[in-house]
Amino acid sequence: MALALAGCKAAQPAPAPRAEPVPVRLVRVGADSGAMATITGTVRHAEETPLAFAQPGRVRDVLVDVGDTVSAGQLLATLETGPADANAVAAAEDARRAALELARLRTLAGQGWVTRARLETAEAGAAAANARAAAARFDQRYARIHAPGAGVILARTLDPGAIAAAGSPVLTLGDARGGLVFQLPLTDRQAAALRPGTPAELRLPALGPARSRASCAGSAGAATRRPGHSSAKSPCPPCPACVQG
Repeated sequence: MALALAGCKAAQPAPAPRAEPVPVRLVRVGADSGAMATITGTVRHAEETPLAFAQPGRVRDVLVDVGDTVSAGQLLATLETGPADANAVAAAEDARRAALELARLRTLAGQGWVTRARLETAEAGAAAANARAAAARFDQRYARIHAPGAGVILARTLDPGAIAAAGSPVLTLGDARGGLVFQLPLTDRQAAALRPGTPAELRLPALGPARSRASCAGSAGAATRRPGHSSAKSPCPPCPACVQG
């Protein structure tokens, strides 16, 4: 996809636009210089969310692949849950026994047979057992990855049988609610010259030679791994033909 950007000048009257103006975030090269640049970028999702397990373990299933469309709450991947399930059962049983013991001691304390110190020890033990049971349920629950929202899978880094580290991305989800944006590589000079209102033309090869008139809405720049370069993003007009990359 190519983007042509023109610096702001006291301009000649422009011909009537062939499409509705689309707000974008692009770069003006040389403020008020009349210079023009053509920049090739990629279409990406505005919101890309890495998804990971909250605990380490062996991957049992990865139920989606790159390009799959998913719905909110859909199960995407699971770890081997045998150890987590066993821990959850054991912790729940410990919490149940601690609660029964506490209830027994409270009855005895009411009759004057148990000291206050012993009762407080039982209360602390019951609280600790409940906390361990809650932690075990957390581990059991987060041995699974569910989609936080509707979207499309952009990346998959692990297959069944691999060992997943806690917090290490397994999948990347492009959020359908955020729409698409252009991501543009810029030199530091281009990024510094960016001003809101810079006129631009957008062309997507998937849509043929037609161009959309637009104006710069501001910089969304970020440093890149390339020395002296940054990047910017601009909203992409709705287009069923637009795909990741």
